[in-house]
Amino acid sequence: MERNVKQLHEIDLSKDGVFYIKDGKINIVDTLPYGYGTQTITWQNGKVVRTELAYSRKL
Repeated sequence: MERNVKQLHEIDLSKDGVFYIKDGKINIVDTLPYGYGTQTITWQNGKVVRTELAYSRKL
């Protein structure tokens, strides 16, 4: 018999960030170290498989 168990987690809503759930755990996408950039999340079969971070610094 499969049990339907709810898990509750708290996240700090005062901090900016991008979160995703994988295998029942909350993960945060790495933030940019500085400057401007993009964050790309790649999905495959309904699951996150890769995150990419690209950034540049204005001189």
